[in-house]
Amino acid sequence: MLAQAAWANLAVEGPATVEQAARSVYTALKSTQNTLMAFRDSPPNAPDGNVALVERHAVEVARLSERVGEFTAAARSALDDVGA
Repeated sequence: MLAQAAWANLAVEGPATVEQAARSVYTALKSTQNTLMAFRDSPPNAPDGNVALVERHAVEVARLSERVGEFTAAARSALDDVGA
């Protein structure tokens, strides 16, 4: 997975704050992927209409968006520190 490779590269070459933020993005991506796979594999005629999976996915997307914002802030800060 491309995200895993990018995170691994940051783990080796980047500052710890950026690596930690990247790891959070990667973890959120994996969680979102797992929920999507569960939704894909669930029966189409589930009694609850897969509401729980849809709600879980919405929460995970919001969390992923937050993590991407945190990563962006950490990366910008690290770049500012290098340029200073």
